Amino acid sequence: PAGVPGQWYAVDITGLYNSWQSGLYPNYGLQLRPQDNWNNYNAFYSADYTGDPTLRPKLVITAPAPVAPAISVPPQSQTVQAAANVVFSVTATGTPPLSYQWRKSGVNIAGATGATLSLTSVGASASGGYSVVVQNPAGSIVSGTAFLSVLADGANGNDPGQISASGLVTQMPGQNNLVIVTHGWSAFSLPVLDPWVTGLADAIRSSAPSGWQVVPIDWTLEAYTLLPDMALVNGRIKGMLLGEQIASQSWSHVHLIGKSAGAALIQAAADAIKHSTPSKEVHTTFLDPYLGLNYRGRSWYGMNADWSENYFAHDLWTDVPASLTEGPLDNTFNVNVTWADPSILLTPIYCQTAGSTPPTLGDEAWSSHDWPREFYYRTVLGTQPTCASGFGFSMSKEGGGWDSHGTHPIGQAPLVPCGLPPVTQNPFPMRFDFEFRFDQLPSATSGAGVSFLGNTSFLLNSSPSHLLLNGRQDGGREPEDGDPTGTPAWLAVGVTTSNAANFVQFDAGFTSTNGAQGLMTVYWNTNQIGTVDERIESPGLHSYRFALPGAVTNGLYTLSFRLDSFTNTTSSVTVTNVATGFAGVSQPLTLGMVRGTNGAPLLELTGAAGYTYLVQTSTNLVDWAPTALLVNTNGTIFFADPTATNYSRRFYQALMP
Repeated sequence: PAGVPGQWYAVDITGLYNSWQSGLYPNYGLQLRPQDNWNNYNAFYSADYTGDPTLRPKLVITAPAPVAPAISVPPQSQTVQAAANVVFSVTATGTPPLSYQWRKSGVNIAGATGATLSLTSVGASASGGYSVVVQNPAGSIVSGTAFLSVLADGANGNDPGQISASGLVTQMPGQNNLVIVTHGWSAFSLPVLDPWVTGLADAIRSSAPSGWQVVPIDWTLEAYTLLPDMALVNGRIKGMLLGEQIASQSWSHVHLIGKSAGAALIQAAADAIKHSTPSKEVHTTFLDPYLGLNYRGRSWYGMNADWSENYFAHDLWTDVPASLTEGPLDNTFNVNVTWADPSILLTPIYCQTAGSTPPTLGDEAWSSHDWPREFYYRTVLGTQPTCASGFGFSMSKEGGGWDSHGTHPIGQAPLVPCGLPPVTQNPFPMRFDFEFRFDQLPSATSGAGVSFLGNTSFLLNSSPSHLLLNGRQDGGREPEDGDPTGTPAWLAVGVTTSNAANFVQFDAGFTSTNGAQGLMTVYWNTNQIGTVDERIESPGLHSYRFALPGAVTNGLYTLSFRLDSFTNTTSSVTVTNVATGFAGVSQPLTLGMVRGTNGAPLLELTGAAGYTYLVQTSTNLVDWAPTALLVNTNGTIFFADPTATNYSRRFYQALMP
């Protein structure tokens, strides 16, 4: 019916509003026109109606621009006891609807798609960093990481086992001299012996005179660990046990050859041999030895040998800083074999000057982490470059050159066959944090077997759970080799880091007697970072430093110590002076593009002074090649890439070599 002039009318636009909200009619509107004598205009028209322009709506409802999510209350870090229930929550704003996806260590948690994340009856494996992605059609945002520290045994239900070295070397009749060849650490590898180990052993066996026994040592189960420093820890234990075996046999001369982290194995073996039988003649050969995060290998490798040699290369090993596998050792005859590599890469060396574009100082040669062991293999076959003749196998007793080893001094600056020495690199600085006060840290223990000794020390006692009767436990189960027979003692503490940290250090000493065989295992969350084996440790406190799974900062973590007993004797260990620290350069490294005085583009690197930096280039962000080595003397260095015009696009990254 026609309206009455001057009277207000209500118009129901619910359908229009709902259609606009749902997106069905994103820009439809409502046109209200005065009543005329023949029609009542109360209809929907599009704002871009192409018919009569007068019928386009005068009042148009348009959607506001959606607002991207923002996090107003992020999830908070928590420290809890084992079996607790945990809830993380986030408060976010933005145009609805908002969606959520929770992550642990950057990996999506299945089904965790609400504003809260509930974890029930948490165990050690729940420790870690949690974040949430909040998303709507306008964008997404990732919250800061909230850490969960579960105060529980870091073994997470897995019993630690002893490392065994039984039966590795059995002296054969008529064999008076021994050669050991072994490998090192390799990231993300299956525990399968690398063929080069047996290949080198076979070559030495074929070239050595009679009376020589050559044995390849396979310790892959202990060497292929999460961290190379953990392989060093395991290698030391394996080597000490191996050395004790060798010392008990009637060898006259022992030659130990080890690559990378295998350096710890052969050095520990040399220590054990000389400790038990000082008269045995020991020769150690290191092939690109891994020094460890604390550079301990630099002063340790080569000790307790009648003569020792070190062959290393200036390499691009990306799993660890190359500086940790190269350079002279204090107790060895040092040879840099980089330039003897037929596959070397050359990059220009730039040094800092007052000008914007520094001159080059020549070329830097780059080899590989595998080249030193390949070089030694070639010296056995006699196929090494002519300029590198006289090194390697020919210097050993089995190679005929042992009597002249006294003319090759140890600890000297490296000889560089076939080329020039590399640019020197300052050793990384090391920072130590304050030792932990256990009375101020949240903690949990196994109960029995844990005692606090003041504020900074504690004692672990792992007691046998029952006696061994006639070789069998009273429960009737035959204990397996390396199987703990007692009840473990453990202590877990929640550790908050505010400064960068990449290692844990402490002092520890076993106080048990009567043939105890304790094994203390140290965990960062549930990552095993080191062990201390009572079988090979001398009495008294000793310092230990174990690398973390990576550099951490501004987080909350669980550090736990566990002691297992492997005999029917109580094992006891005292731990004190526990602290975190950082080895390396913490100053940020930046690489940017600037304009030179002539308008040409220059790359500008800013980082800690006193170090060299490697610049790599790529055209696809996958394959990287070395392009320049920068000798940074005052914090900033500029350089030009003369090959940049050869590519349609060019990416750069800088790192410490």
